[in-house]
Amino acid sequence: MLEALGDLAKAAGDWNDAGNNYREAFEHGSGKVEQLFQAGWLYYQARNSINSAKAFEALYRKQPDYKDVKLWLARAYLMDGKIDSASPAVAKALEEKPEDPDRQALRVWELGLKVNIDEAIRYATECLARAPGNGEINYRLAWVYGRAKNYDRQRECLQAAADAGLPDAMYDFADLCQIFGDRTTAMKYLKAYLEKMPIGYNAEQARQLLINLGGGDPGTGTTPDITPGWVPPPSAGWEAEVKNVIDVMAQAPKATEEPVDRVYFNMMACIVCSNALGERYNEVTDAHTLTSYAELYLRQNIRSYIRDPDNPAELATFRTARVKQRFGEIAGACDRLVHGFAAAAKKLNGAAGSEVDSWDARWSPLSGKDDFERLALSLELCVRMVAAARGGAGAEAMEKYEARLTIAENGVQRSVAAAYAICELLAKVRPEAEKIAAGIDAADEAADSGISQLALGLAKAAQILNAIKGK
Repeated sequence: MLEALGDLAKAAGDWNDAGNNYREAFEHGSGKVEQLFQAGWLYYQARNSINSAKAFEALYRKQPDYKDVKLWLARAYLMDGKIDSASPAVAKALEEKPEDPDRQALRVWELGLKVNIDEAIRYATECLARAPGNGEINYRLAWVYGRAKNYDRQRECLQAAADAGLPDAMYDFADLCQIFGDRTTAMKYLKAYLEKMPIGYNAEQARQLLINLGGGDPGTGTTPDITPGWVPPPSAGWEAEVKNVIDVMAQAPKATEEPVDRVYFNMMACIVCSNALGERYNEVTDAHTLTSYAELYLRQNIRSYIRDPDNPAELATFRTARVKQRFGEIAGACDRLVHGFAAAAKKLNGAAGSEVDSWDARWSPLSGKDDFERLALSLELCVRMVAAARGGAGAEAMEKYEARLTIAENGVQRSVAAAYAICELLAKVRPEAEKIAAGIDAADEAADSGISQLALGLAKAAQILNAIKGK
């Protein structure tokens, strides 16, 4: 029965639930070790690294010679960032098949986690000389180049991994292309990804991104009109982009009843305004792509997607799915948020540049065990960078922030604490900023959920950044 439920959940793309059912089937005495492998693999695909590692650990204890269990156990540890566990697991996987490129890719990943960038690049280059075009090695090398801020080589390696047919690389390369405004290439790789992975962790996000880019829904063939009337042509310049994003942000509370949509939009606003303050104008002028998604979300009404919008259970189920989907999209924009705040912090205080860079360098494209954790980690780094720029003037705000962190129970609450801290750190920079920050406490009392608080904090942060830029 449990295995059948796992099969159904897997077919529906709910890989965490499928993993739970396969694992429980084994624990209830089925004796089928392949169920543990299925559970570990599904958890891994769902980015649930902790449960993935537990499933592969159980499989390794039960049958240590099971095909590729050492490979997947090492991958799970690496995804979770557990170097102490990952290093010996990588060694065992390589010892078993030292010439296997997929296992060599583990070593590249391990070296990258240890921030041994030069050694990772040297080792990966040697491996690619023997296995040119290998997707796994190129994918991990792309991540290493990202940590080294060599974005040209990162893109080259990511595309090589995508062209080799690695699904994760296809999705990530498509996401990278849309960030830089290359809609045609982004749509090409999203469609290729969905041919390989029509269900699962990223499939719904890929479909939504494809629709947002104007490529239609592969499942229905529809191509909605998503051209936002308020986004100016590129010739209007970055100042118009910033004005538009702030103007539309003001419409958000009236335009959508869903707090998670406002979180997404206000996240985009923070990206635009932090990059504007940091004078990264190429990033700002690329924002028409991001803000077009935001306006689409403002125009979407969740009730229009439900057959029976007056059914509370159906509405609650769909809202839960929508939160998960939106946070996936939010997590995909965290790189731009972190680097935008790094530029803004250095603009506020050039003398703090080296400290800001040290925090910026801690960001990894693979940070966080899930999308909620990824956003929390990115915002925490933004707090640290702004605090470095503010120096002693930010001491009181940081004390409040640390106090909030002690009572935060999940990624959303940590993100709220960070968003509020950013506002408080920046409040004293200009009188206009202080006026904006002064309204947070009253608005916070009216917020009915952590997601509503997060939407508020990000909105205020964007407004404050814009006020500082307007000096």
